[in-house]
Amino acid sequence: MEFIYLVIIILWIFVIKIFKKNSNYALIPAFLFFLISVFFTVFNLIDIAEQIMRVSFIGWIIGIFHALIEYKRVQFT
Repeated sequence: MEFIYLVIIILWIFVIKIFKKNSNYALIPAFLFFLISVFFTVFNLIDIAEQIMRVSFIGWIIGIFHALIEYKRVQFT
Protein backbone atom coordinates (compact mmCIF):
# COMPACT_ATOMS: atom_id res chain seq x y z
CA MET A 1 0.00 0.00 0.00
CA GLU A 2 2.92 2.37 0.58
CA PHE A 3 3.86 2.08 -3.09
CA ILE A 4 0.70 3.93 -4.10
CA TYR A 5 1.84 7.05 -2.25
CA LEU A 6 5.10 7.04 -4.17
CA VAL A 7 3.14 6.78 -7.41
CA ILE A 8 0.90 9.69 -6.32
CA ILE A 9 3.95 11.85 -5.56
CA ILE A 10 5.56 11.09 -8.91
CA LEU A 11 2.36 11.70 -10.88
CA TRP A 12 1.56 14.92 -9.01
CA ILE A 13 5.04 16.34 -9.63
CA PHE A 14 4.97 15.11 -13.23
CA VAL A 15 1.67 16.87 -13.97
CA ILE A 16 2.85 20.14 -12.42
CA LYS A 17 6.19 20.09 -14.26
CA ILE A 18 4.87 18.97 -17.65
CA PHE A 19 2.03 21.48 -17.76
CA LYS A 20 4.22 24.18 -16.14
CA LYS A 21 1.63 25.06 -13.53
CA ASN A 22 2.22 27.19 -10.46
CA SER A 23 2.00 26.03 -6.87
CA ASN A 24 -1.73 26.73 -6.67
CA TYR A 25 -2.33 23.66 -8.83
CA ALA A 26 -0.87 21.54 -6.03
CA LEU A 27 -2.23 23.46 -3.05
CA ILE A 28 -5.87 23.73 -4.13
CA PRO A 29 -6.41 19.97 -4.66
CA ALA A 30 -4.56 19.32 -1.40
CA PHE A 31 -6.97 21.64 0.40
CA LEU A 32 -9.95 19.95 -1.26
CA PHE A 33 -8.67 16.52 -0.20
CA PHE A 34 -8.31 17.92 3.31
CA LEU A 35 -11.93 19.09 3.31
CA ILE A 36 -13.11 15.73 1.98
CA SER A 37 -11.23 13.93 4.74
CA VAL A 38 -12.84 16.20 7.33
CA PHE A 39 -16.23 15.32 5.86
CA PHE A 40 -15.47 11.59 6.19
CA THR A 41 -14.18 12.06 9.73
CA VAL A 42 -17.40 13.78 10.77
CA PHE A 43 -19.36 10.80 9.51
CA ASN A 44 -17.02 8.44 11.40
CA LEU A 45 -15.41 6.89 8.30
CA ILE A 46 -11.96 7.15 9.81
CA ASP A 47 -10.21 4.61 7.57
CA ILE A 48 -11.22 6.39 4.38
CA ALA A 49 -10.49 9.79 5.90
CA GLU A 50 -6.98 8.72 6.86
CA GLN A 51 -6.14 7.60 3.32
CA ILE A 52 -7.45 10.83 1.82
CA MET A 53 -5.57 12.86 4.44
CA ARG A 54 -2.33 11.14 3.44
CA VAL A 55 -2.87 12.18 -0.17
CA SER A 56 -3.69 15.68 1.05
CA PHE A 57 -0.45 15.81 3.02
CA ILE A 58 1.51 14.79 -0.06
CA GLY A 59 -0.15 17.63 -1.97
CA TRP A 60 0.64 20.14 0.76
CA ILE A 61 4.31 19.17 0.76
CA ILE A 62 4.58 19.33 -3.04
CA GLY A 63 2.73 22.65 -3.15
CA ILE A 64 4.81 24.26 -0.41
CA PHE A 65 8.10 23.16 -1.96
CA HIS A 66 6.93 24.37 -5.35
CA ALA A 67 5.90 27.73 -3.85
CA LEU A 68 9.35 28.07 -2.25
CA ILE A 69 11.03 27.33 -5.58
CA GLU A 70 8.80 29.89 -7.32
CA TYR A 71 9.59 32.48 -4.66
CA LYS A 72 13.32 31.82 -4.96
CA ARG A 73 13.12 32.07 -8.76
CA VAL A 74 11.31 35.42 -8.61
CA GLN A 75 13.66 36.77 -5.96
CA PHE A 76 16.81 36.10 -8.00
CA THR A 77 15.51 37.53 -11.28
